[in-house]
Amino acid sequence: MKSSRGRGNARRASASCQRAAAGGIVSLMSYELRALAGPHEVAAQAAGHAGAAEVELSRGYGLVLITPAVLDRLGGGRSTFGNTFWYLSAGVEALARQVSHTGPIGYLEAEMFGGTGTQATVVWLNGEIWLGPATTQFGWPPPDRASSPHWAFNQALRQLGVTRGAAFDEFEAVGLGRHRHTEDWLAHRA
Repeated sequence: MKSSRGRGNARRASASCQRAAAGGIVSLMSYELRALAGPHEVAAQAAGHAGAAEVELSRGYGLVLITPAVLDRLGGGRSTFGNTFWYLSAGVEALARQVSHTGPIGYLEAEMFGGTGTQATVVWLNGEIWLGPATTQFGWPPPDRASSPHWAFNQALRQLGVTRGAAFDEFEAVGLGRHRHTEDWLAHRA
């Protein structure tokens, strides 16, 4: 009997943790993303230059997934941001700066596991940094949902022009919680 109650408590705690986060990014489950994001026309241009497909998000936005193949095509090299990002190469940064003359584009990177991890982002416009780099460190227990407007991804998405409307936050508004890993988005390309 005791073990049954323990499992019930664990399920309730898990559900509570998963509800505690906007867009599902902070939960007991893992989440990782490495992508350029922007209005559809800007993301489509970046995808064309990168030799990658654009992934459609809600509300007229898109992603360009930064996979190992895309990194190979764009070239490596250390970005100008030091240790802020693990996967933002000089080649990806150069592409973002180039297409930002068409409109704003941001780089989004998240590594989360068991409710802990990091979101990091930078946004460019007209070849210059427009926001960031911005980072949010998540520890345990997960942060209160009320703090989500200050999270790096939501800051970047607002800078890109995303409005949350009836959604809880910008992350949820564009549907970034639909998939939990960069590679999972590949099956849903435009």
